[in-house]
Amino acid sequence: MTQTSRLLCERQKKKEIEQQSKNAVVANQDAIAQANAEAQKKITVIDAQAAQERRARAIAEAQAEADGVLAVAIKGAQDKEKQAIQSAKNMEALHHKSAKDIQALEIAAINAEGSG
Repeated sequence: MTQTSRLLCERQKKKEIEQQSKNAVVANQDAIAQANAEAQKKITVIDAQAAQERRARAIAEAQAEADGVLAVAIKGAQDKEKQAIQSAKNMEALHHKSAKDIQALEIAAINAEGSG
C-alpha cells in the first residue's frame, strides 16, 4: 500500500469515526429530549394531583367551617326558642295569677257588700 492510499484510508476511517461520534451525540440528545418530555408529563400529572388535593382540602375546610357556623346558628335559634317558650309560660302564669287575684278581689268585694 502506498503512502497516499494509506493516508486516504486513514482519512476515511477518521471520517467514519467522526460520523459515528456525531450520530452518538444526536442519539444522546434525542434520549435527553425524550427523558425531559417524560419528566415534564410526570410533573404535569403530579401538579394536577396536588392541585386536586389542595382543592379537596379547601372544600373540606370550608364545609367544616360552614358546619360550625350552622351549628352555632342552630344552637342560638334553639336557645331563643327555649327563652320564648319560658317567657310564654311566665306570661301565662302571670295572667293566671292575675285572674285569681281579680277573682279573689271580686269575691272580697261581694262579701263586703253582703256584710255591709
